Order: sequence, then C-alpha cells, then structure tokens
Amino acid sequence: MIHKFYGKLSNSEKAIRQGLMYIKKPLKKREGMLFDMSKCDFHKFWMKNTYIPLDVIFLNSNLKIIGYVTNNQPLSLQSISINKKSRYILELNANRVNKFNIRINHYIEFYIT
Repeated sequence: MIHKFYGKLSNSEKAIRQGLMYIKKPLKKREGMLFDMSKCDFHKFWMKNTYIPLDVIFLNSNLKIIGYVTNNQPLSLQSISINKKSRYILELNANRVNKFNIRINHYIEFYIT
C-alpha cells in the first residue's frame, strides 16, 4: 500500500535540527515534514521545543516504512527511535498512523511543497 503526503523536505543539518520546533498550529490532514538523513543509520529524534504531538515514521532508502513511534508528546526530551537503520524520517500530526492505517512494509509517496 502507498500513502501520499506532502510538505517540506529537511535535508541540511540546520533544517533537520529545526524540524517542526516552535510550530504551534497542527499540520493539515496529509501534511508532514520529511527528513533526509543522507545515510542509513540508527537515527534518534526528540520533541524539544515542539508544541504539537507527532507520529514519527522511519523509512528505508526506498521510502518503505520500517517502523514508527506514535503520539509523541509535545516538549518531551525522551528519545524517539526504532531498533533499525533508516534513511528518511517522516513527521505527521499524532494519530495519523492509526487514522490512515499506516503499517510496516507500506510505502510513502511524498510531494515537496
């Protein structure tokens, strides 16, 4: 199954560090932020200075879903990761994984706006 989303691509160190920090308004229904981490590795995120709850989806180099952590709490300093190497990470409003029935081995199609 393929899930379609759109939004910003973060692929520089500065943009990746910034992410969705300081955004206080929820994203639109199929909007997200896609992070290109430039290599497959064990990546970790957190919710520092992030005011909206998020689902964090981990993808391989083909945008295949290899794991996710849902309903991450705003402003939390808890590490968000999975025990697999990923290349891309997609952040969406919380509950999108459940709402769109997103599962491991599904694919993401992402349109940069």
